[in-house]
Amino acid sequence: MFLEEVGANVTLAMRRKGFEKDPVTGKAEIKWWVREPITALCEAGRMTVRFDTRVAEITPDSVVLEDGDGSRAELECAAVFALLGTSPDLRLLVDAGVSIDADGVPSYDADTFETNVAGIYVVGHITRERHIKGALETAPRVVERIAEALSLARPVA
Repeated sequence: MFLEEVGANVTLAMRRKGFEKDPVTGKAEIKWWVREPITALCEAGRMTVRFDTRVAEITPDSVVLEDGDGSRAELECAAVFALLGTSPDLRLLVDAGVSIDADGVPSYDADTFETNVAGIYVVGHITRERHIKGALETAPRVVERIAEALSLARPVA
């Protein structure tokens, strides 16, 4: 949501099958205060959500998403944010070369939130910030930093 607020075209790829409680895995439904704004953005055409989808590959200019049926789609993108959920699956970060500390948290710079892999950042509860207020404050800081870096990289017309 922070990305959309600054004008990004956002696609949210979710491993779960929907916002509701999953009867097979027992995963709880998405909390209403998260679900409702996402649903509103989707209905307004300002965000896309793809359920039963995982990130299969990240390249410098795109991300490859794989749906549960095995079909793949490549989307052009400037940045990928790994929002890993309450029980994070760190394979994506590990496969990208991110170091994971002994406590199970990715290694990152406490000022920038960038991991040991250039261009890969962590925010929220995947950092050492455990209180919701502090976790929420990490995302706008990282989005602002990336937006500044992208604007500096673009030639001025």
